[in-house]
Amino acid sequence: MSEIRQKNFSLLSIFTSPTLKWVYIVSLFVGVIYYTNLHFEEIFQLLNHARLELIGLAFLITILGLIGYSFVYYSIFRGLESHIPYSQALKITSFSLLGKYLPGKVLSFGNFYLFSRQMGISKRNIALSFLLVHLISILLGFFCGIPLLPILLPSLSYLILLLPVTLIFLLHPKVLRWIIIFIWRWVKKYQKEDQAIDQSFLEGLNLQLYLKCAVLLLVNLVIGGAAFYFTLAAFVPSLTISSYPLCIFGTGLSMTVGFLAIFAPAGIGVREGIGVLVLRSIASPEAIIMAVMVFRILSAVVEIGGALISLLFFKNPVSVQPSGVRSQFKDEG
Repeated sequence: MSEIRQKNFSLLSIFTSPTLKWVYIVSLFVGVIYYTNLHFEEIFQLLNHARLELIGLAFLITILGLIGYSFVYYSIFRGLESHIPYSQALKITSFSLLGKYLPGKVLSFGNFYLFSRQMGISKRNIALSFLLVHLISILLGFFCGIPLLPILLPSLSYLILLLPVTLIFLLHPKVLRWIIIFIWRWVKKYQKEDQAIDQSFLEGLNLQLYLKCAVLLLVNLVIGGAAFYFTLAAFVPSLTISSYPLCIFGTGLSMTVGFLAIFAPAGIGVREGIGVLVLRSIASPEAIIMAVMVFRILSAVVEIGGALISLLFFKNPVSVQPSGVRSQFKDEG
């Protein structure tokens, strides 16, 4: 064990060297572009058959969605007493979202951790904010599936009914604490010093924070549904506003199942399948698949743009200090 600890390597060392930092960031962008570029030529062909003004509107709404999703993390960080500028929350969120385009989606949390720690946010607040946002997002996504139960496959219907109950259980503060303690006991074997979590770990987690996160994510889901609605409308001229709620439900469910499908970068293939299953009553399978593909490209362009803008124009504040409740992991130095 001592040999393992001597070989300890901190991921944050990537950012202590400007060369390593830029090599990592460029490699990340190349990987994202590669996995979103699989159907790049087809996308341009598809756009020739789409109403470009609606694609442009969907693009603007997608930008609004990124701004809103970054505000979710900004609010949660503040609720946990980690006060960072909104611009840095945008950077953390954008780079975290880029991780979902790579196989395994490991870099979704990896980037979230790296850029959050660079801002001095405690490991405790990083873990809680990431878990809280994703668990509630998944919960809302499966709630979106409840109105769709009559048209879904039986296996997916059972999943939609069972998972929300499980997620509500996992969101209990004491259960969250137990999960992170379990993970931390395994991780600390590779650290140089023993670390622990004290009993004040639960401070800051309350119903108000949960409700704030849920409401903000619900608003963002409505925004995402609007972006997809206009993307689909670009290929389906007969689409009416009455189809908008179905687009919200379909977007929420497909993004959730796509995120859980670890094997599929950015949910490629999974989101198309869910989209066809849910929206086949208002559009042809071909139009749905085209809309999902274009929507994925729009999202990737916005998230890459958000990452680049925040990286180039939003410099880290000089005097960022780890903040938070009394309870932090005892390695905040």
